[in-house]
Formats: sequence, structure tokens, C-alpha cells
Amino acid sequence: MAMRAILTGLLGGVLILALAAPAPAAAQDAPVEVRLILDRSAYEPGVPIGFTVQVRNISALPVTLGFSTAQRFDLVLRSETVELDRWSRTQTFASMPGQMRLARGEIATFSGSWLPASALLPSVIPDAGAQPIPRGVFQIVAVLRAIDAPIASRPQPLIIGPANILNAGCTTLPSLFTLELPAEAVAQTVDPPEALISLWQRSLFGAYTGYQPHRAVASDLRVINRLNPLTICLALPARVILP
Repeated sequence: MAMRAILTGLLGGVLILALAAPAPAAAQDAPVEVRLILDRSAYEPGVPIGFTVQVRNISALPVTLGFSTAQRFDLVLRSETVELDRWSRTQTFASMPGQMRLARGEIATFSGSWLPASALLPSVIPDAGAQPIPRGVFQIVAVLRAIDAPIASRPQPLIIGPANILNAGCTTLPSLFTLELPAEAVAQTVDPPEALISLWQRSLFGAYTGYQPHRAVASDLRVINRLNPLTICLALPARVILP
């Protein structure tokens, strides 16, 4: 009994120390924040993705970031399990090192478009090489390529699929997504945006939760469950990109 009490005390002490241990220095001391902004969260296959990468100095002092080449950032497209493509794959960068200086609160902005492709995906043509990304639900992240601070942005959902015409009124669709998605991202699948009245989803317990794109209206549907049907209500016919 005494030995058990001693072991229990030791294990409890270790657990407390582990929980109280500070986060890694890189996570605590990162001087900048990286943010990825997409023009939309849904695109048809073969359509370039419009993006903006913002690097903001969140420290109290000016920051100087060093780079081993002329590359400042990268974009990475992932499925649920593997990396499919990188923006830098089709880019050429000078091999000279460089620097980026940011004052306190200053933001550096990089914008462009990107048509990702992958040789990992099935193709009807043998040995076709990299092919445009087909329909599906993916994640895209921006990475700052600084030598001392390779910091990534929060992943953004990306839906690729054909455009379907839905009539005005409410249409219930079967489960479409392989990932849990923010309701705002799914709302961006509707074109024109003003056609969307609301999104609705029924839980396993039979309760409905809804999302309205108008800020004046409260919404309790924040995340689209990938297992449940989704109801889209439109004020007029619209193109809806579905995976």
C-alpha cells in the first residue's frame, strides 16, 4: 500500500508538471502572424484560385525576417491524408538570400492566383503527370518561408466541384462533404451570393439549426456536419458549386 501511494504521488506530480509546462518557444515567441484569404471557398475544376497572404508583425518591436531565397511564402493544398500540391512547384525563385522588415503592427501583403494540380490523383491518361485537382473537399494553408520563423496560417477549406443550378425555394441535398466545414464557407458555394436566404441542417435528434448570411439575423448553424443532409434556401435561381 505504501509503495502504491508513493507511485501514485509520483505519477500525479509528473502529470501536473506536464500540464504546467510552457508551450514550445516557437509557438510562444513567433513575432509574426500569417493569414490566408481566398477570393472564395468554392471553385469549379480548372479555375485558378485567387488568394491573398498577409504577414503581420504582432510583436512590440520591429521585426526583420531572413530568407534563404527570393521566395517569401508558399501555399500547400492537402486532402484529408496527403499533400497534393504546392504553389512553389511551378514557380522559379532567385537563389539570393533576402530580408523582410516589418514595423510594429505592419502588414506585408502578397496576392495572386494559383491553379493547383497533382500527379497523385487518378487520371484517364497513363503517365499524364500533374492533373488539375478534381472535385472534392480540401484544405489550403499558407506558409511563411522565413529561415527562423516557418509559420503557417490557419487552414482554409476549399471546395472544388461542378456548378449545379438550383431553383428558388428550398432544396435538400444528401451529405456532400468529407470534412466538417464552417457554414460561412458553404455559403460561398452559392453564386450570386445575394440569392442565398439560409442553410439548414437537421441533427440526429431531429432538431434543425440554421445559418443566415445577414449579420442582423442570429445563426445557430456554425459548422456543417458532413454526415447529415443540407437544405439550401434560395430567393432566386443560382449556381451552387458542389463537390
